[in-house]
Amino acid sequence: QGGANTKKARLQGSQTTRQWYRPNPAPAGEVDWSIRNSINYAVTGLLTALELTSKFPTMVVENFYKKSLNGVEAGSSKAPYAFVIPTGQRDQSALDRVANLLRRQGIEVHRASGEIKVKEGTFPAGSYVVRLNQPYGRLAKALLEKQNYPDPTLQAYDESAWAMGMA
Repeated sequence: QGGANTKKARLQGSQTTRQWYRPNPAPAGEVDWSIRNSINYAVTGLLTALELTSKFPTMVVENFYKKSLNGVEAGSSKAPYAFVIPTGQRDQSALDRVANLLRRQGIEVHRASGEIKVKEGTFPAGSYVVRLNQPYGRLAKALLEKQNYPDPTLQAYDESAWAMGMA
C-alpha cells in the first residue's frame, strides 16, 4: 500500500480465491486497506496467544517441551542430521551473518575444529555446523533446506525460509 494511510486496494483473480492460507478472501474489486489492518491482525494474534498462555500455562509449557523433545528426536533419527556451511567462500562476512541470524532464532551453530569428511564431500576446518538434534532443529531444517514440494498443485509459500538455503 505504500504507507500508513488507508487506500483503495484493487483485488482481482487469484487474490480473491479461497486458499488454505486465505480461508475468507476479500471480494473482487476495491477494498479499503492500510498497514494498520495488518498490524491489527498481528496484535490480535499476539493477544490471543497471551490469553491462552495465561489461562493454560502448564499446557503451553508441556507442549513446548514435547515439541522441543520431538525436534531433538527427529534430528537424531531422520536424515538430514546436520547442515555444513563451508568456510573459505567468497564473502566470509555473509557466512557470519547467516550463522548469527540462525543463532538469533535460538538455533545452535558450531564451528568445526577439524576437517569434516562425509559422503557429500569434504569441508574445511572452521566451517559452520548446524546439527538438527536440537530443540530448534526443525526450524534450522526449514531455513536451510532447499524446499521441494512433492505436490506440484500445492500453492504453499514460506516467505521467511524460501531463499535461506540458497544464501
